[in-house]
Amino acid sequence: MAQDLFQGEFDPIPLKYLAWDSRSISHGKETLFVALSTDYRALHDYISQAYEKGVIIFLTSQKLPYTDVNYALCENTLETLQLWARNHRRRFDYPVIAITGSNGKTIVKEWLTTLLEAQFQVVKSPMSYNSQIGVPASLLQLHPMADLAIIEAGISQPGEMDILNELIFPTHGILTHMGDAHADGFSSFEEKLDEKAKLFQGVKHLWMHADQEEVFQSIRAKNLAVTSIGRSPEADLQVTSSES
Repeated sequence: MAQDLFQGEFDPIPLKYLAWDSRSISHGKETLFVALSTDYRALHDYISQAYEKGVIIFLTSQKLPYTDVNYALCENTLETLQLWARNHRRRFDYPVIAITGSNGKTIVKEWLTTLLEAQFQVVKSPMSYNSQIGVPASLLQLHPMADLAIIEAGISQPGEMDILNELIFPTHGILTHMGDAHADGFSSFEEKLDEKAKLFQGVKHLWMHADQEEVFQSIRAKNLAVTSIGRSPEADLQVTSSES
């Protein structure tokens, strides 16, 4: 939670962009820079680079030495970003479709967006923004003029999907192909599948393919409202032929 807010003596500028990597900043004065700790860099390592690119609004866990910036001070910047995104998500009651799986999340999101945007205003995750950082950034794009949102969710270890489910609060879900991606963080394929399935707690409907028998049976046993698609005779929508 934010503890304090320090104001500079200058006119406020509307924020349009969110950044946590100084290399991605192109509109500094319209960008909020979130100082995050990761496995690859120490906290606040790139604040000076962001400042040099014109950023004057920061979310940080330590006081900054600059007199011409605004910053919100909090104990944990990632948790604060996630809390902000969670609260922002709950401002909207239109459908939010959550997509997870080992492979195909981004391509399914892009295909589905292409199909739907002819009739609807769609908010979607940028690129492959599906991590503990990327999901909040995606959710902060939700706006009142949209009709629905399509949000990717990816995990690499147990416990992460509980957080993403709470953030996204999905109304509908899509499970793509389950494979070996990010398997190192889990004790077994079954554990990874169970973690992925946590995203769909509370959804009105879940779509998945039926051709991975083990996955299909495991998900169906969780009493979710599932529509399956595939070549399997058990599929709700059976594919009988295809052309490449």
